[in-house]
Amino acid sequence: MKYDVLFVHPQNYGNLQTYLKLPSLELCQISAVLNQNGYSNKLVDCFIDGRDIQELDNMLPIESPRIVLIYCSEYNHINALHTAYYLAQRYPNALIGILGMIVTFIPEYLLKRYPFIDFVLLGNADYVIKDILERDNKLSCCQDIKNVCYKCGGKIINNGMNYNYSLNDLPTSNRELYDLKKYHFHSPEAIVRSSRGCPSHCAFCNKTAYSPLMVESMKNFFSEIDILIKNGFNQFFFADDTFAFTYYRLLEFCDYYRNHNYSFRWTSNLRLNDITDELISKMKENGAYRVFIGIETLNHKSCELVDKTQNILDLESRIDILKKHKMEFHASLIVGNPGDTIEDLEHTSKFIRKIQPTLATFNTIKVYPGTPLYDNPDQYGILAEDMMWFENPDWNKRPMIYTKDLSPEQIAFYSRKMMVDMLI
Repeated sequence: MKYDVLFVHPQNYGNLQTYLKLPSLELCQISAVLNQNGYSNKLVDCFIDGRDIQELDNMLPIESPRIVLIYCSEYNHINALHTAYYLAQRYPNALIGILGMIVTFIPEYLLKRYPFIDFVLLGNADYVIKDILERDNKLSCCQDIKNVCYKCGGKIINNGMNYNYSLNDLPTSNRELYDLKKYHFHSPEAIVRSSRGCPSHCAFCNKTAYSPLMVESMKNFFSEIDILIKNGFNQFFFADDTFAFTYYRLLEFCDYYRNHNYSFRWTSNLRLNDITDELISKMKENGAYRVFIGIETLNHKSCELVDKTQNILDLESRIDILKKHKMEFHASLIVGNPGDTIEDLEHTSKFIRKIQPTLATFNTIKVYPGTPLYDNPDQYGILAEDMMWFENPDWNKRPMIYTKDLSPEQIAFYSRKMMVDMLI
């Protein structure tokens, strides 16, 4: 069969294991738009099996697709580039494109450095592939298409980003693009999302620059959940950057959950400042069992430096609310936050042992394109072995980013020490 679009989800570089194995919601949504408009599409998923594209060569279409679109994350960036090169040789007449959170902010660099890539999708690009196909794959006719950067006539053209539609205009995401049985075998918990963007503006995060805050109706959100329930899932991770960003939004969810007799369990991201007795009680009553909290640092001045709007002085009282309602919580911290010192890391390690979260992750500092930390490292005391760390083959072996107060060796040491200390 000849496909209009071939999607590829490469395996993580070095087969790096992540906390959850998650499909690309972006590919699922683009697939749904293509299906709605009569364009055939297929996914080759190297990620779930941890296999290289050459190993799955027998799964590739014999006839060339019109477009190949490759999902690119920080974890698979190097493999995504290798995959793009391989498929450009395999399908010389196809347009080769990539999308992802990092590549959105470095499209000119990628198109200039890698001649086998024809275009880069930017931010929310749900309709771009459809629009290119409607122009008969001619990038020379794409001047009016936003959210894409491409090569044309020996030039690189960036059309910029624009969002002139509502999430409710989109068709229900095609979750069956992926082999849901394989994902269910790995975990009974599936990823869903009811909004894009984030109401916060932390200097280390590029989510706000990637997408404005856009909210989906509860009816549409639950339509996607229904598909996953039919495929055997009974737990969900709400991947909104902060799900209950207003109490009204949570009440909307709870009313729909209760009125339609749902009983699934769920977990979500939640800002520290949003934790109240009333909110956690309402979440717990309506299926929530765990929240993910990005604490990042206990240094109040560091929080201010990176525009992390949370009151560290209230941290223990907020954690007490979670424990009161027997709500599990996953604490996430950045080791090497700008402004942090060894004394701060020692204090953090002791504090985590004291509060005993259900889970904790200690992430060594990274800087992401599209963030103030990446664009203005000197302002934040950021130093780097390689600012393009995600293209460095050693990025998962040692910290590539450090600060004027903490060396790479100290950051690596404390990321391990904190984990060990918590488990003792």
